[in-house]
Order: sequence, then structure tokens, then C-alpha cells
Amino acid sequence: MIVLTVFLIIYLTIGFIYAFYIAVKGADPWYAFLINTLLGPFHLLYVWHAIKSKKRTAFNQPTRKQVRILEGKRAVFFDLDGTLADTTTVWQTAVENVLDTIDIGIFRATSFLQAGEDISTTWKRILNASVVGEKPTVQEVVDKTHEELVKLLPSAELQLTEGFWELLTELKVDKKLKVALVTNTTEKITQELTKKLEVDGVFDSVVTSDQVKNKKPAPDVYKKAAKELGVKTREVLVFEDSVLGARAAAVAGTDIIIVWNRTRHQYEYPQRVYEFIPDFSCIVGFLDKSYNEIIRETAEGLRQKKQETPQISQQI
Repeated sequence: MIVLTVFLIIYLTIGFIYAFYIAVKGADPWYAFLINTLLGPFHLLYVWHAIKSKKRTAFNQPTRKQVRILEGKRAVFFDLDGTLADTTTVWQTAVENVLDTIDIGIFRATSFLQAGEDISTTWKRILNASVVGEKPTVQEVVDKTHEELVKLLPSAELQLTEGFWELLTELKVDKKLKVALVTNTTEKITQELTKKLEVDGVFDSVVTSDQVKNKKPAPDVYKKAAKELGVKTREVLVFEDSVLGARAAAVAGTDIIIVWNRTRHQYEYPQRVYEFIPDFSCIVGFLDKSYNEIIRETAEGLRQKKQETPQISQQI
């Protein structure tokens, strides 16, 4: 009985402190105080588990208020598929074209394709889902998929993510940073895609999935790229789109910005993600400034503009 009483006192004390914190923060209305007192310890347990497993929560995501992301950085890495350009449609079409040539009882690739995943892993899941006795090998269908992709590329409508050239100019020319392309795609197909996107030759290093032992979500490609450029992974900023790729970059020890298409929830991404952006254009010129600095500069610019407006009116 004494043990239970002590436990309840400790539990309710923790709950009260949590509820008081939430009330002061203004995150919940006042009438939720009792609920937060009763359920607060459970939420804190969830937060502890999330932090331990490196998942994002409202309590452990990095803040950009005082952070200059490029500070201390010597290199910037870009993922290819989904980050540099949206290649989902052309990959899906290539896989479905191969499915049309083999009889394994599966007709659509949509439910099997996963952002950031290499195509051999995708085909393993497709073949495992088939109940047909005679199946081709994974390597056979992967090779056919690559052949189909190469055929599709000349007529494919692929465009670089908006703002890429402006960002690349800022990073390489203005900031003198090294840039790399790091992808789960094979070297041959990466060459075809970079030619199509007209970015072949612009990166200081290109690391592909067939150059390492383990593919994303393992960190091997990011570690190899850092080694090739002579930098430490903590000195690297990564642009990714997929959860798998972000996990690989996080394990490698880099900071991350996500080119986000809203197909996955933000809480699914690792803690080291600093920002979610729709494209590159919105961050050009801002990576070496904190949010507080950006806000102050914007406010000062608006004040100056407001002061200049009456003078212009008087001259007119």
C-alpha cells in the first residue's frame, strides 16, 4: 500500500509539472490541465522512447532560430531521385513495362515502389509477393528495368527541382563549398539521368549504390562521398527527399534538409532534419543566416521601404 501511494505521488507530481509546462507554453487550453496531469507521464515516456530511437517529436526537432546551417560546413551532398528531380513516373513506367513481359501475376508497380529505395530491393518485394512458381531472377528484371529506363529517358519530361542552379552557384562559386551527388541508383543509370538533366560534370564527386557494400538506409554512400572529398560527415549538409535517404544521412552524422513532397509525415524523418522545403529556390541566400537574422533583415528592409515611399510620392 505504501509503495502504491509513493508511486501515485511521484506519478501525479510528474504529471502536474508536465501540465504546468504545457499551460505556460500555451500549447493546450486551460481546461486540459487535468488531462495533462493524468496522462502527461505517458506522453513523456513516449517522447523519451522517440528520442532514444531518433524519431522526431515536437520536443526534439532541431531549431533554426539561432542556427546558421552552413556554419562549419565544407561540403553539400544532393540525392538524385526525388531530390534533384522527380523521377517517380519514369521509374514506375519502366517497372510496369517489365511486368508486362513476365507472367508473375502482378500488373501494377505503384504499391511496391518506395521513395529512396534501390530498384533491386523493390524487385525482391515484387517477386516475393508473386505466387507464380517460375520466376525470373532479381538481376534479370533489374537489368530489364534499366534497359527500359534508358529507352524512356529521351522522351521523358524530367526537370530539375526549381532553384537548383541558383543554389549550386551560391554553394560552389560564392561559398567555395564542395558538392557531391549521392544516390541509391547505379552508376550507369546515374550517368544517363545526369545527362538527361544536363548536370553531368557539375559535381565534385558522384557516389552510387554499386560503389558501396550497403545501400541506403545504410550510411555507406554518404561516408564514401565524405572520404572522397576529404571532409568529415559533421561538416556536410545533405539534401534528401525520402525517409530512407534521410535515415542514411542521419546515421552518417550529417545535417539534413528535406525536399518535401508531403507524401510522408514529418515525424517519420530523423531528428537531424533542420528544414522541409518545397524546392531549392526558397533557401537560396538564407542557408548562412539564422531565422532570427532573416526576420530582422526582412523587417529592416520593410521599414526602409516604408520610409522611402513618402519621399517618392512627394517627388511625383
